[in-house]
Formats: sequence, structure tokens, C-alpha cells
Amino acid sequence: MKNKSKTKNIRKSKSQKIISIKNNEEIITELFNETYNKFELNLKQFPKEAIQTQNYLKNKVKSFGIKMPFVHETFTKNIKKDLRYQSLEISDKFNLCLKLLSNEYLEMKIICGDILKDIYSKIKRSQVEKLIKLIEDNNIINEWASCDTLSGKFFRFYGLLSKENTIFIVNLGKSNNLWVRRISLVSFVNRIKVKDDKPNFKGFIDLMFENIDRNVNYQERFNQLAVGWLTRYLAQIDYKRYEKWIFLNYKKLSREAIRYTIEKLNSQQKKRILTYNPDEIIS
Repeated sequence: MKNKSKTKNIRKSKSQKIISIKNNEEIITELFNETYNKFELNLKQFPKEAIQTQNYLKNKVKSFGIKMPFVHETFTKNIKKDLRYQSLEISDKFNLCLKLLSNEYLEMKIICGDILKDIYSKIKRSQVEKLIKLIEDNNIINEWASCDTLSGKFFRFYGLLSKENTIFIVNLGKSNNLWVRRISLVSFVNRIKVKDDKPNFKGFIDLMFENIDRNVNYQERFNQLAVGWLTRYLAQIDYKRYEKWIFLNYKKLSREAIRYTIEKLNSQQKKRILTYNPDEIIS
């Protein structure tokens, strides 16, 4: 057993020496290329799965046809445990993430989300702003899958770090970019359930209503569905305020968004919303 342990330590020491010779840009390129090549093998072996995924996402992004659990495992079981990845500074891991997000394949973008979750508590505001600007200026997110991964894997947890971070994410709803606005909504779905209690703060729910007030004016499908998704949970914690809001904005909501928003209501409440006449006087 001692010999095996000694051999393992020698190999680890050699690996660390090799890593120390390389610069961080080389490591980033290596990790990126190895991940891409690994995923590309799947595409060659199972092209039909890739076509199915691309069709499902309306051909807005290319896919290697890999199931999401395996994509996440690629990070947790391979990249995260790689000594080269561990040797990188936070800024270098962030740059690797941007390189992955800018790739045309969905699975590479998903790995970016995994990396961001790994380092979210150490990322600076300037880096988050850089990420948002990259999305806005380069059109690198065109579908809900990678958008919602960023929302759930990174922005959800980044917002929990401080009230200031939460307000920053809410203000993303002012963006001209559909997917940045969707991030401002989807990132909070899991936080609404505790109202203004910890880890939230007094006025948190007011911020959520302010956010949907702003976003309901945009008619893009995935903007509308995000509004519907968020209000679904707002209805659970303050139905009277939710009902007044939905009646005031009824004409702005798509029918699909309305179906989203009433999903968790009881049958009587659903009927009241669905049969509402937006021209009637609100009492």
C-alpha cells in the first residue's frame, strides 16, 4: 500500500512540474480542446441525437447530442478534478468560461455554467459586467437552455451573496437583449418562496413585481414565458397582489404566458383568470 501511495505522489509531483512550465493561456486552450474533442466523438457516433436536440431547440444552437447529466459529469468528474484546472486563478477559470460560452455548441455553454457555479462567490462585479456585455454584443445566447443554465447555476447564487447583487440582476431587466432580460427573471424563481425572509430582505418581493412590471411590456415568447414563470410563484405568496397585477396587465400577456402563470392556482382561481374580461372595471 505504501509503494502504491508513493508512486501516486510521484506521478502527482511530475504533473505539477509539467503544469508549472505551461502558462495559463495554454492550460485554458488544452482544457477547452480536450472537452470539445471528447464531445465531438459523441457527435460522430450518435448524429441522430444531435439532430433531435437541435430540432428541439429550433436549430438556434448546435449540439453534440449529449444528455445533460453526462455534460455536467464532464465538469464534476473530469475538469474540476484536473490539476491543470485547479492550478488556474479565478480570473483564468472565468476566461475559460467565456471561451466555452462563446462556442457554437450547447454543451460547451453548459460547461461554462458549471464553472461559474464553482467560482461564483469569488467573481468580481466587473467580471459579471463583462459576461453580460459579451452576451449583449455578440449574440452568443440564442435559446433558453444555455440562458437558464446561467440563471440557475450562476446568477441565482451570485444574487444570494448580497442585496446589491440582487438589485444588479433585477436591473438586467432593462437590457435590450432578450436573454439578459430573461436572466433577470429566471434567476429568482427559487427565491420567491421565502418572501422577504432570509436569505432575501425586506422589499425583495416589491423588486420582483417591479421586474415583471418592466418585462411584461416585451412580447418575445421567451420573455413572456419567463414573466409567467416568475408570477406563478408570486401568486403563491401574495395572491391578491398577483391577481390585481395580472388583471391590470392582461392584454400585455400572451395566452401561453397566462397558462404558465396560473399553473399552481386552484380550479376556481384558474377559472377567474381565464374568463376575465380585460375591459371590465377593476374593483
